[in-house]
Amino acid sequence: GEAPESSKREKTPKKPKFDPADLHPAILRLGVQYQNREIIGGNARCVAMLAAFKHLIQDYKPATKDTSGTPSSVGRNDLVLHFKKPIEYLISCRRLSISMGNAIAGLKHKINAISDAKEDITLDALKKEVCQYIDMFIFERIVDADRYITMHGVSRIVDGDAILTFGRSSAVEMILRNAKEEGKKFSVFVVDSNPLFEGRPFAHRLATQGIDCTYVLLSAISNIIREVTKVFIGAAAVLTNGSVYSRIGTASVCLIAHSFHKPVLCCCETYKFTDKAWFNSLTSNEEGDPNQLIMADDEDCVSDLKDWKSNDSLSIVNMQYDLTPPEYISMLISEVGMIPPTSVPVIIREYHLKVGDSNSQDFFNFFGRNSDACHPRALAAPLFFLTRTFQRVEPPDGHPQGRGFAMTSLY
Repeated sequence: GEAPESSKREKTPKKPKFDPADLHPAILRLGVQYQNREIIGGNARCVAMLAAFKHLIQDYKPATKDTSGTPSSVGRNDLVLHFKKPIEYLISCRRLSISMGNAIAGLKHKINAISDAKEDITLDALKKEVCQYIDMFIFERIVDADRYITMHGVSRIVDGDAILTFGRSSAVEMILRNAKEEGKKFSVFVVDSNPLFEGRPFAHRLATQGIDCTYVLLSAISNIIREVTKVFIGAAAVLTNGSVYSRIGTASVCLIAHSFHKPVLCCCETYKFTDKAWFNSLTSNEEGDPNQLIMADDEDCVSDLKDWKSNDSLSIVNMQYDLTPPEYISMLISEVGMIPPTSVPVIIREYHLKVGDSNSQDFFNFFGRNSDACHPRALAAPLFFLTRTFQRVEPPDGHPQGRGFAMTSLY
């Protein structure tokens, strides 16, 4: 097929310039981490972004003073507009994921909802409530959600299973580690591909935990698929038509698994669900550094494509994601339970109708989630996707789970 127009149009796209003085230090630091791929993974990137936004909100001061100090005069619109430039800067460093876009939309909606409900609220009180919302969102929609995904995922593993997974997913990793801790006997095939080779450290960590692992490249999957009993994958997003948007190569894995009648279970938090619908991977995708594809494994070797920029007839496209049709997905595992891909529109619709501008606990209560009826292994599951910056995560003040529950980072 033809390369995307962006690759044909220019070899090195120009990025907008930003004055560091106009950006908060936390945003500047985060942008560099995104650009250098120091923070990767949908959950880790979203948590890091929300943590930076929290610093941005706490340090926010309106450009004009007002004696009343109410958001209607100095804070309401300005606080929302205050995110515009930081978001543009983060996008220039790396394209935002769908889940990050959902989190940003929810944050802006919350600011307006608080201002509408409490017209006489002071700016300091508004900032405090918004920061509490951020804490609640991280805990309920990501941390607590992964706890329930782990519980559901572990229940699907039985003794003798040969599980195949592609690349590295934080949710899948938690499921496998907790299944091992429960004493279940199973083996794992870690399928990997270039240029990121995320499966290498993933396989190493699983083997360190005593899990029987086999590491193979994507090109060899047809040789081992007959031995597989289940396929577990992660997702960057799930579209309203049930298609799964995930790391490039996932569609190939699911296609082969479907051809051999192997069940494919996709682990994904509901905050990654979107009402968008695409029918191919080129409609909306992220391009990585083209040089990643031409780098030789041996540093002493020189790639034949090292001068690709000087050749107008050659374009290199490093797509980061692909789209898996819903018919290749057997089941979605989320915090609201195990559902078929066809139920995604229902989840999205009921979330918007039931929750509106309230907190996400109403959403979970609507689907019958009981925060007290949690799996003991899942309750203690490490929060793998967090970086060293977030070493401890506890329920925010006022959360029904109290402050007795904590998750720590693997890294």
